[in-house]
Formats: sequence, C-alpha cells, structure tokens
Amino acid sequence: QFFMKPFYLFVTISVILGFSAFQIAHLQTGIFFKGEKPQEHYFLSKQYPYLGEGIDEYKNAVIKELKRIKQTRAYGNAWKMEGPLNSGGRINCVAIHPTLANTYFVGCADGGIFKTTDGGQTWTPVFDQAYALSVSSIEFDHSNPQIVYAGTGDEVLGGYSHIGNGIYKSTDGGNTWTNSGLKNTGVVGKIMIDPNNSSTIYAGTTGNPFLYDPNRGVYKSTDAGATWTKVLYLGTGVGIGDMVINATNSSIIYATGRHRFRSNNASIITGQRTKIYRSINGGSTWDTLSSGLPLGDQCRIGLCISSSNPDILYANYVDNQLECGGIYKTTNGGNSWTMVNDGSSINMGGFGWYFGPIGIDPNDNNKVYVLAISLYKSTNGGVNFSDIGSFTHADKHDLKFKNSSELLLGTDGGFYTSNSGGSSWTLSNNLPITQFYEVGYNPFDSLSYYGGAQDNGSNVGSALSGLNNWIHYYGGDGFKPAFNWANDQVLYTEWQNGNIVATDNGGASWSDIAQSVISSDRTSWNTPYLVSSFNPDDLYMGTYRVHKNTWGPFDGWSPISNDLTDGTNNTFHIISDVDQSKLSAGLLYAGTSDGRVWITNNDGVNWTLINTGLPNRYVSAVKASPNSTQQAIATFSGYRNNDSLPHIYYTSNQGTTWTSIAGDLPNFAINDVWIQLGKQDSNIVVATDGGVYATRNKGAHWERVGNNMPIIPVFDIDYNPATKRIIAGTFARSMQTIEVDSVFNSKEQTNVGLSNTTRSNEIVVYPNPCQTYFSLVANDIQEVNIIDLYGRVLRHYTGQYVTSRYFPCGDLKNGHYVVAIQTNKGITYQSLQILQ
Repeated sequence: QFFMKPFYLFVTISVILGFSAFQIAHLQTGIFFKGEKPQEHYFLSKQYPYLGEGIDEYKNAVIKELKRIKQTRAYGNAWKMEGPLNSGGRINCVAIHPTLANTYFVGCADGGIFKTTDGGQTWTPVFDQAYALSVSSIEFDHSNPQIVYAGTGDEVLGGYSHIGNGIYKSTDGGNTWTNSGLKNTGVVGKIMIDPNNSSTIYAGTTGNPFLYDPNRGVYKSTDAGATWTKVLYLGTGVGIGDMVINATNSSIIYATGRHRFRSNNASIITGQRTKIYRSINGGSTWDTLSSGLPLGDQCRIGLCISSSNPDILYANYVDNQLECGGIYKTTNGGNSWTMVNDGSSINMGGFGWYFGPIGIDPNDNNKVYVLAISLYKSTNGGVNFSDIGSFTHADKHDLKFKNSSELLLGTDGGFYTSNSGGSSWTLSNNLPITQFYEVGYNPFDSLSYYGGAQDNGSNVGSALSGLNNWIHYYGGDGFKPAFNWANDQVLYTEWQNGNIVATDNGGASWSDIAQSVISSDRTSWNTPYLVSSFNPDDLYMGTYRVHKNTWGPFDGWSPISNDLTDGTNNTFHIISDVDQSKLSAGLLYAGTSDGRVWITNNDGVNWTLINTGLPNRYVSAVKASPNSTQQAIATFSGYRNNDSLPHIYYTSNQGTTWTSIAGDLPNFAINDVWIQLGKQDSNIVVATDGGVYATRNKGAHWERVGNNMPIIPVFDIDYNPATKRIIAGTFARSMQTIEVDSVFNSKEQTNVGLSNTTRSNEIVVYPNPCQTYFSLVANDIQEVNIIDLYGRVLRHYTGQYVTSRYFPCGDLKNGHYVVAIQTNKGITYQSLQILQ
C-alpha cells in the first residue's frame, strides 16, 4: 500500500532533508551571470548558438493550433490530472473583485488565469483559449467589475520568460476573453485603470527581453482598450517596471524604468534609465524625479501610493548589486524623497531583478510591505522591517489587500492567504500549476508518479493517492527521479547542477553520490543521468564528459569520455542528454548543448561524432530505439524565443545518416521524445513548448495528444508500463497522464512503415497470465524473446522450443513482460504476465 513503505514514512519529515530557497539560490552561483537566478543557466543554454527571430513562428503556431483544437480530433482521450495541487507554482499576480470579497483571480507564470468565487476553496481555469498563458497583470474595472483586463507575458524577464500577446479583455467577469491590442509589446507587466474614468487605461510594457526593439514603454488607451498610443518611451532596451496612479487626481501617474536584455552571452539588468518618471497631465509629458533618490545604474524600482493621501509614496530600489538599495518615501507627491531604510535587513539573495514590489496598507500609511525572497513588513513607515514570510514559499511576486488583516500573496510556490495581517499564512493547496522539469515512475510502486519541479523539489503522488496529498521528499529544485529495478530500497533523485542523491534504505537516509564529479566538472542546471537497464548498480551521468558509476548508490564515478562539447570551457556548453540502448549494454548516445551528437558501441572506450545533417542547435534529447540497435532519434531546441521549429531526426544506421521526421508538426520547440516498444519505431511521442504530439507513422503525420491540454510547455515525457499511461511533465499544469492505447489505437493505425510487421491479432499467447510455461498460436515462428519492461532480453528461444511451441518461464519473477515473436512476416509484440 502507498503509505506502508519506509520511503513514504520517511518523506513526511522531508523538511529536515530539504533546502530553503535561500540556500539553494546561492549554490554554485559562480557559473552564472552575476545576479542570475540559478535556473537561468539551464534556460540560457537552450538559446545556442545565437538569438534568432522565432517569435512570429511561435505565435503563428499557437494561433493555428488553437483553431485546429476546435476543429479536429486529437489522438487519444482526455489527459488525466495526477497532481500535485499542494505543491504550487509561480503566481505572478493577484486581483480581487471590488465588490465580491471572495472572488479573485491569480495569474500564473505559465498556467494561465484561475478564478475563485469562494475565497480559494475551488478554482476554475478561465484563460485556456488565449494565445499566451503567461500572465503578469490582472485588473478589474471598478465601475463595472464584469470588465477585466489581463496583461500577458512573464514580467520576471528571466531566461525562460514567455512572451505574451498583449492585453486581453473580458466583459463577462473573466469567463471569456478577447485580445485588446499591444500584441507586439512582449510583456505587459502592469495595467492601470483610471479610477475616475474607466475608459482610460495605462499599460506598462517591457518588450521582448531577447531583442532590442521599440515596442516597450507606457501605452495609453482612452477608448477602453480599442486603440493605444505610446506615451512614454525610454529606449530599445528599457521597459517599464512599475506604475501607480493618483486616485484623487488621476492625471498624475508614476512609472519606473527597467533595463533588461537577455541572451546566452549577455545579460543587461541595470542601467541609468532605471528611474522614477512622473506625468501630471495623463502621460502627455513626463519629468524625471531625482531629489533625494539614488543616482547611477539601478536594477528596478517598486512603487506604491497611499489610497487616503496620494502625496505619500514609497519606492523600493533594487541596486546594481541586485540587493535592496533602500526604501524611499515622499510626502509631497515625489518632489523630494527621503531614505527611510537602507535595505540591509531585506534579503534579495543577489537576484533582486526577480522580484521587488512594494505595497502599502490601504487603511494605514505606515504599514509597508516589501516582496523579496521573503515578505517584509514595516509598521512605522518603512523605518524598521520584520520578516513575516518565512513560513511561506520563497520568492514573492504580488501582494493584495482585502483589508488590513486579510492579505493575498503570490509566490514561486503558489497562492497564500492571511487573516492576521501576515502573522500566519494558509496555502491554497488546490491549484494545478506545478512546473515539472523531469518525471518518472517507480517499478515497485505502480500507483504513484515521481517528478522534480522548479523551486519545489522532488515529489511523489498521483490522483489515486489524492491530488493535494503529494509528498515532497527532497529539497532544492527537483530534477530526474531514478530507481534500481532490482532493489526497491534503492532510489535516486537530483537537485540542481548535478547533485545526485541516493538512498539504499527506502528513504530513511540520503547521501550525495556525485560530489567527486561536480566539484571539478562543468554541469548543467538539469544534469542528465540514468540507471543502466543491464546492471542496476551501473549509472551514467553527463557533465561536459560522460561518467560511469558501478557502485550503485555510492560515489564511485569514472569518466568514460573526453570533453564532448566544443572544448571552449564555456559554462553553457555541457552534455544535455545521455541514453543507453535497451538492447546492447555498450551502446550509448550523448547530446550536448552546443549541438553535438555522439555514439559509442563499447561503453565509452571510443566515441564517434555523428552530426552530419543535423542542425546546430541545443540537443534536447537523444534516444536509442527500443526496437533496433541501429535506430535512434535526436531532437533539438533553438529555445522558444529563438528558433521554435520542431527539429526531430531519425537514423536507421547509428547516425551515419539522419532524416528529418518533423512532418507537419507545429512550430513548437521539442523538449523530449519517447519511442514505443514495437511498431518499428513508427509510434513516437514528443513533448514540446506547446504540448504533446504523436505520430503513428514515423513522422509522416503528427496529431496533438489528448483533447483537453491547453497550449503549455511540456518538458519531459515518460511511460509507465504498469499502468500503460504516458506521463507528461508540464511546466505549467503539474503532471498529467493518458492511456497509451487511446493514443495508438491499433484499429485506426495506418501501416506506413509497418509493412513487414505482423498484426497483433494473428498470434495468441496462452495461458496468460501463466505460471511455468506459455504456448503460442502462430505460423512460421522463427524465434521468440521475452523482454522485460526495461527492454532487456531475458530469454531467447529457437530450435526445439519453436518447434514444440513450448516456452518455459517459471523462473521469472512475477510481473509484466513483452514477448517478441519473429515470423517470416516480421516481428510481433505481445504482452505476458507471470503470476506464480
């Protein structure tokens, strides 16, 4: 049963083993640009080799797919939400209905908009048909709350910030939405409605952080979003960080500048134009506020304004060291400012560009809140601050006030509410917005799914055990779970930069097993590793070279390759994927972030570069075929904001030649690939930046998988043979699964690429389940193999066994297997269950 194993008993106290977000934010920061949040390395490496013009390709693909989803049938049934709901994900913004106190929205980094009408007890996604499900600003029209505006794009402007499609407007309380302009402004981080004239709206935009372009600044509409005019422009690389408006005299508005440009070799975070700008005529002209304010390069500025006395404003400066450079206050509408706190008590972890809003209690001008790694509160006008967010998830992004006591908080780990002014907090444990990097299954625990998540560690659970009952069993940012298939006490998990940990006692204790490697090698944020299908004590790991460990859950690694990257010692040039054939122990593939694919047939003694005909892009996956030692698939990603084309290539000769099988895939970058056992590699599933797609004919035609997944990034794909379900690790909507048989319906499959494969209904295996032997009803059998679910050939039958149709299997362990039957028509695969 689920909770009977020592592993599960132990993980309930996993907080002891975990790491705080503050601790993990400072690990191995030396390999990143100064002030980068650590996961930036992973996302920026996907931009290799250069920044391109992929935005329009991606936008067009989304628009096309939204139409296709409405018009055509997808492969398979509905995706099943497995959870978790209780782990959360990044909330960028919160909006409270002006008259219905229990109705509010949250806008997610990738998962769209969720609405509640019962104070967070239940949530409904209401934005899934929009172009962009990354949302950074939501505002109600206070004169008519049925009208709601949403700004798309990810305002944190990180290495994987998704670009939006402007502003969306709803006239029915958020149930349906239409685009309302500013489609080319990249990210709309702030929307502000004139409190005295709701037809006048301001939008603060930051543009596309990956390009220098003029589509950024403050835009104004005087016709409720029908048309827009740019009223403040600070330059091609400078957007708007924050805005506030004087509720008494709404011609007075304030905006802050924000420098931000990203590429894989440049990161501009600070600049001279990060200042406070004021207009007293509704944006027609602007002056720069400077009296008492810092000079020189700054990172970003958060603003808040008093509701009762709009001459009082507070500003939170994130300085050029990316820490809090001080809290400033004005009592005369910005004419002069005074530093009230030097910021030393506010921890931003050296990546203050990632957050930094400041809020003021609408009923008390002396209660001020600063959002950073934690949440800080002052009750004396910013002179002193205390930490009131230590019992919430780290990294705070938005704070809204229902009143002085009731607060709503958006964090990297979900949505929190407080009824005590921040003294205590409650997590809304029913939002399916966890962002998974990697997913997997435990062969000894078929009822659960495992995954590593952004800022949410390693987790285990399923819909069966409860969507909001998932268990967090290791800390840090979570990555690949792996398992010893012969010993249920041995498990592996991973946190950032190649820190692989193992337990050999079912989770009672954990040990670092890769320190000897990561202490010397360049590693990826998401370092690839795997457990061998031939020896459960053998592990492989990729840094800038491939390492092998024959000691199982202990640190005993040895390099089995030289540097497989271009050898420049560039921190972004690392191995991005490693795979071992299920059919030949010495057959390994490796792909790198700088566009190289390698093969070895002798367990690393010799490696051969097999790049001919492949694109010069980040290798997102390279997988050996489970059906042939000659066949493999490689996928490449130019990163969604660079080259969004779906690069997928197939080889039938171990990489001597490659053929594109992208077919009619939409223009979504591919992140992972899974090849079904059997069917001569015709059945393939890919995880993309726009969802999951499958082909039944080796790429001649692709269809979207499932009929209910919105257009969201999916980073990892796996398959659980025990439940016969495909597992999708989404980076927006938690973990989801779907029945493989509904995707690859044998009755509907075409025979493209399968002409020499026998149909499964021509051969019968009996008895099944069996105890000691099984027989076959078939003609012209040449040989029979029993294969386990890891693809290893356990039994090989020819000669008298084939003649007699009698195949012993009593010495196999109970479980599920595959019988591969070779006839003169080809190979057929049948399932077999051993049940002693």
